[in-house]
Amino acid sequence: MVKAYLRYVHEEAFGLLASPHANVAFFSPAGSPGRPSAYVLTCAGASVTLWNSVRQCPLVSFSPPSSHGSSYHHAVRLALSESRSHLAVGYSDGSVRVWATPTAADLSQLAASALPSSVSSGTHLLSPPPALTLQGHRSAITALCWSAGEDQTSFPESPRAAPGAAVDHLLISGSADGDVIVWDCVAGAGLHRLHAHAGQVTQVLALKRPRAALASETSWQCRRDTAEDMRRAEEAQAAAPQTVRGKRKVEDGRGSASARVAASRALDGPGSTRASRTLPGAGLLLVSAGKDGLVKIWDADLELCLQSLVDTVPGASKAKEVWSLAVNPQQTRLVVGCSDQLLRVYALYGLSASRRSVSGRGPGTGNEGENAPEGEGADDALAANEGGEDAELHIDPHTGLRCFARFLGVLPRPAGGQKKTTCLKFACWSVRGGRRGREKTGQEDGEEEDEEEGVLIVGSGNSRSVEVFKVCGESERRKRMKRRRKRNEEKKKKREEKSRDARNTHLRFDEEEGEKEEEREDDIAARVTDEFVFLSRLHTASVVKTFHVRAVCTSQKAAADKSTKGQAPEVQVVLGLADNAFEMWRVDVQQLSNRLSQKTPESETQGDKDDACFKQLCRVASGGHRGTVRQLAVSHDSAYLLSIADEGFKVWTTHTRQCVKSVSIDLPLCGFFVAGNDYVVLGTKAGDLLLFDVGACAVRQRLEHAHGGAVNALAEHPKHTGFASISADKSVKLFVFHLSDSGSPQKKEDSGNVQFRQVGSLPLPDQGLDVRYSMDGKFLICALLDMTVLVFYSDTCKLFLSLYGHQLPVLTLAVSSDSTRLATGSADKTVKIWGLDFGNIQQSLLAHDDAVTQVLFLFGTHYLLSASSDASLKLWDVDRQSCLVAILPSASNSPLRCLAASQDGDRVFVADASRLLQCWRRTSEQLFAEEEEERRWEESAEREALREDGVLVSTATSAAVVMDRTSKRTMETVRTTERLME
Repeated sequence: MVKAYLRYVHEEAFGLLASPHANVAFFSPAGSPGRPSAYVLTCAGASVTLWNSVRQCPLVSFSPPSSHGSSYHHAVRLALSESRSHLAVGYSDGSVRVWATPTAADLSQLAASALPSSVSSGTHLLSPPPALTLQGHRSAITALCWSAGEDQTSFPESPRAAPGAAVDHLLISGSADGDVIVWDCVAGAGLHRLHAHAGQVTQVLALKRPRAALASETSWQCRRDTAEDMRRAEEAQAAAPQTVRGKRKVEDGRGSASARVAASRALDGPGSTRASRTLPGAGLLLVSAGKDGLVKIWDADLELCLQSLVDTVPGASKAKEVWSLAVNPQQTRLVVGCSDQLLRVYALYGLSASRRSVSGRGPGTGNEGENAPEGEGADDALAANEGGEDAELHIDPHTGLRCFARFLGVLPRPAGGQKKTTCLKFACWSVRGGRRGREKTGQEDGEEEDEEEGVLIVGSGNSRSVEVFKVCGESERRKRMKRRRKRNEEKKKKREEKSRDARNTHLRFDEEEGEKEEEREDDIAARVTDEFVFLSRLHTASVVKTFHVRAVCTSQKAAADKSTKGQAPEVQVVLGLADNAFEMWRVDVQQLSNRLSQKTPESETQGDKDDACFKQLCRVASGGHRGTVRQLAVSHDSAYLLSIADEGFKVWTTHTRQCVKSVSIDLPLCGFFVAGNDYVVLGTKAGDLLLFDVGACAVRQRLEHAHGGAVNALAEHPKHTGFASISADKSVKLFVFHLSDSGSPQKKEDSGNVQFRQVGSLPLPDQGLDVRYSMDGKFLICALLDMTVLVFYSDTCKLFLSLYGHQLPVLTLAVSSDSTRLATGSADKTVKIWGLDFGNIQQSLLAHDDAVTQVLFLFGTHYLLSASSDASLKLWDVDRQSCLVAILPSASNSPLRCLAASQDGDRVFVADASRLLQCWRRTSEQLFAEEEEERRWEESAEREALREDGVLVSTATSAAVVMDRTSKRTMETVRTTERLME
């Protein structure tokens, strides 16, 4: 008869506020007023949580639907659409899910409703189902962004699209397999797959070509074609005999060319929509960066790389990886961050929505400002050509091909920070610019124009600070350029005065040539520093992993400052920290600029916590551990869960997963509940033992230096009368509980409290890592660093067995409830089953792909749970000598640290390296080992099919055409193909 088992399903993930492996983002609901909102989006496990940062409470949880089997994957990237109506989330398995975001009215109702204390926060949260699921990538999502669409449509089953508003419908995703896919979210299918990079895609940005640029480019192409036709007709006329028939053909050719010119002008005139009447994504340009060190500009419709940017910075540290990209809102500047301290700045051409005509020549000449005089006019022409506002097309003089980007120079980051630049963000606003002449802009003399200023925030991902650069407007850039040229001229005059008395004229000529070359190089380098000016650093107490920035409107300052246009130079930054928290800061750019003009050194202000330029608005840190979770323990009645981390311990309810107690203690490593659930025994890294009263949140007993080293593990006696502790000082000590009885009236209130005292000690040959009692209390079992396991009699402390077999240190122990089996997990990736009667190895299982961190027997069974650093959690039947099911797959990409189960085995809890706690619940659904084995074979076949797809793409030669669809091969698609072939 086939044996049936009960299936475990994922119930809830808790304890994680902001994942260190994912990004964060501000959120403003669609239809909300213009003031900035206090909502923040963070990733936590497989879900994305919408927080109210002011109240410090979660409101909405965007979670994928729960399903049976190995399908739990972490959310690693999130992207909010431009209309703020949809949220896209990328997962570690390569899938992308899209949700419809709540409106301002929905969030107001959620904020008004009070959270009952008896209800779990996870069950009370609004959890809408995903509107769309996209499958196409073979690896984890590493880049995600939206592109604004122009269609007046909405997603399937999508609520509330504002009438007349542009709805985002194109989604671009990049993954670790090097591919970039453009998705049409209205149709729910992929449009294009681009084999972008040889390594991981680190970031993708979408650029929208303006309609005017498309119409101008199309019109210029038509005019160029007709000019070519006319030229060829004239050449044919000159070469052919002058007959009546030949003259008539030439005249017909000229007439048709004139007709085509008129038709093209009619089509490309004002109000023409010829350029937009194409496939979805017409005019969409993509900028992708990868670990292969390349930045590529793509045409999405043509699936063609238009330009590849290769790092050619002289004197750089040969940075082989590109980690971040940023494009300003005007699409005139591209900033690239690599693995060194230099930011590469490129000028973008033909992408600005507001361009002015420079000359009567057609686009593509590339000669604007070529013959401009030196001085101020040359500076203006240079700024126009580099800025990209005036140049519609730029032609590379070396290749003769069109260039969308041209290298301007490098922007050095200030010394003292991390080298790698992992995050770049622009925040810009409009200001009233200076007065410009009629000859340069075509406007009336003295008329003021709107300029764009802003900031560039730079982060490295492993630093406790972010850097703030000011993006200067055009008028300020001109002023800085004039001052720089004036200083250079003064220096040049001084050098000329010194060199007048030189005797060697040839030497003086060589020196002048060298000085000119240095001036030319300095002028090229100063083009970037004139536009980007370092202001200051924003310092935090924790490592900043990611951030998001937005410009805010402050009407009071806007009224006081006449140069602003509805917005003051002030930005807000939300920081995702490495210690499971996020902060929101306000940056006053105006004060930073004033400080820069006063030439105040940064060293005088960077250590000031009360700096008025930086103000912390809020910090959300409650509800999760700051440090690494070391151990989990369940109370005797299975009502509470104890989680121990570096900064202290927390007590959670097992049914609602609410944190009821949070206590700060210096570096606890292990602990357990004392019978009655009123006390907790803890062992610390300093070798102390603590007895903590949970209800009173007070230490009842502290035994300092109980061990000479760190207390690595504690084991409670099965009869709840005492416990054993094992330490790095090569000893095991035994303790018993007793009730305090003090006769003094001063300590009468302490009488009757539980305390412990030492009753024995055992020396060990090496450092101890884990200790356990057998369930009958007969044996005391110790795991050592020297790869051995020692079994002692618990009453006489005499050695009974020495177990050898592991090739690396034994990290964890577990004893079955009938005291007949011993399970050991080691760093050699194996789990061994021993018999406690003779000490023989009954089974040796190659359980995981990495070190086994903990093993645990379910009470009353021979079912074994094993957790590993390969991020997998498996359930084994020791009697069958086989794995029943992988409860958590290794694709969850976060190593598991510890494991615990309720007394009846109904719930299983695990903690991973990202401080995420997860709960699995046993259901009444039956599973069979044979079916699970078949499912694992199918998953292995799917992985093999994905590898075959990757091999086909990588081995394709230039002569072969490989049509790669935007989907991936699965066993279901393979079976369907086989049926069609039959």
